[in-house]
Amino acid sequence: MAELALDTLIGTGAEGVVAREGFARAVAGGAIDSALTLKLAGACRVRGHAAEGLWFAGLALPRARLDQDDLASLLTDLFTGASDGLSGDRGDVRAAAGLSRLFAVLDGLPTERHLFCMRAVARSVADAAAPTSALAERFSSDGWARQSEAFSAFAAAASLAAHGPDAARQFAERLSQLPAPSSWSLLTLAKLAVIDGDLAASEAYCRRAIADHGENVFVLGSLAAALYCQGNESEARNWANRLDASMPLAAVERAVRQRAERVAELNEAIDRGLTEGGGWNRIDSAVHYTEPSRVTDLWRRHAATCGADHTYRTISAYTNLVMFGCVEALFAERPEVTKVVNYGTLAGVWEDDLAKRYPDKHVRGYDLSEVATALNGEAFNRGNLGFGSDLDAMLDELESIPGDTLLVHCRTADVMLPAALKAVYECCRKHGVGTILSAEYSGICLDNDFPDFAAAGTESVHWSGILMIHDYDRIFADVGYRVVSSEHRPLPLLASGGGEGLQSGQLIRLVLAERVDG
Repeated sequence: MAELALDTLIGTGAEGVVAREGFARAVAGGAIDSALTLKLAGACRVRGHAAEGLWFAGLALPRARLDQDDLASLLTDLFTGASDGLSGDRGDVRAAAGLSRLFAVLDGLPTERHLFCMRAVARSVADAAAPTSALAERFSSDGWARQSEAFSAFAAAASLAAHGPDAARQFAERLSQLPAPSSWSLLTLAKLAVIDGDLAASEAYCRRAIADHGENVFVLGSLAAALYCQGNESEARNWANRLDASMPLAAVERAVRQRAERVAELNEAIDRGLTEGGGWNRIDSAVHYTEPSRVTDLWRRHAATCGADHTYRTISAYTNLVMFGCVEALFAERPEVTKVVNYGTLAGVWEDDLAKRYPDKHVRGYDLSEVATALNGEAFNRGNLGFGSDLDAMLDELESIPGDTLLVHCRTADVMLPAALKAVYECCRKHGVGTILSAEYSGICLDNDFPDFAAAGTESVHWSGILMIHDYDRIFADVGYRVVSSEHRPLPLLASGGGEGLQSGQLIRLVLAERVDG
């Protein structure tokens, strides 16, 4: 029956037009279950009728029970199919019909539903930047697209993901000129302001979103992050503490239970001076990053989604961009730095790029997994580039090369117990490493507050899941290094592709430390 209905509804003649108009009226009136509409969108995906699938997806959004992961996956495939079909028979006409329906519905959704669905749209953009940007470019001047706020937000995200901030500005300008922009549009503008380095503007957009549309997790976290990074720590904590009220009670209760269990696990490990957490799903469990088949899969995904071409699509790529940007700045400021080691490299795409552009520097990538090291050795081959899984041997080899050594790490220490991190720094000190740069995540913990090491009474606090946040001032001091600079930067992404998690209020903390003589 669904096959017959679909054949009729996607017809290109008068019968199809009439059938779709009648179907839309029936859905709007509640005569047809939205769940069926969503199934029809899925059937269109399978049968290669992506444009029509977007039309059905739009009809389903107001009432259907939606899973955000499933919706993002569906939209990714439908956007991709509609883009691929632009050159086919009446492909642009069909795509315009599907897209105009989808975005018209999105424009009319109430705030919470709109935020939920637009976040799924943003995730689909992160996973399909080229197809979505092609759709944005093709239809951005059409009347229906210019009148759709949701399409402008979609086009801004797609242009950013595919081409960078400059390409997104024309659509950001459209959003900024709206008399009453949605909460999502204001959040989009807030994120773009972060990219431009204007945290005060980001803060203002978030405050306006709250004043006009009420509080929600995404805007609260972004406001708290902007304030925290401007040094307004007290007010940032106050806004972070309000997250509970914007979350479902079940989610709050689950977070409280998880936090209690993980805090106890972490504190016991710290008290015992452990450097390794044990089995699966334990804090600092090496098996997460050494099991061969898992590492191979992680390496391939990392190689595909962590490079500079994914800067505004995945948090891993953006974070590496920030860290390696700091490395290049240090090269300029300190010409005596001739050697750099990235601790926790996984796939060495950034190391390879750095070695290519700085042939006079010696670049090394360390990874705990010998599988990752072997894969890097096969994939990247330059005279000034090397990979290894023995840090002591790597630093020993570099000692014989003139110049100073810089060790850097990102997205690594948050899974390491403090004793393990100290062991790395102590190895650095033994081999005369002069400077260490940490570019690890910080942010709002499960207790809906930023880390408070004094209150916790420990050098590391639980963040989320098996992740933790460290007190680098204390840890560096314990191993003979001193912090010479520290700053926080908000993550400016609306979503992260490739299955990477992105938390509200997430930050990158940049800490530069120098070896203390003696």
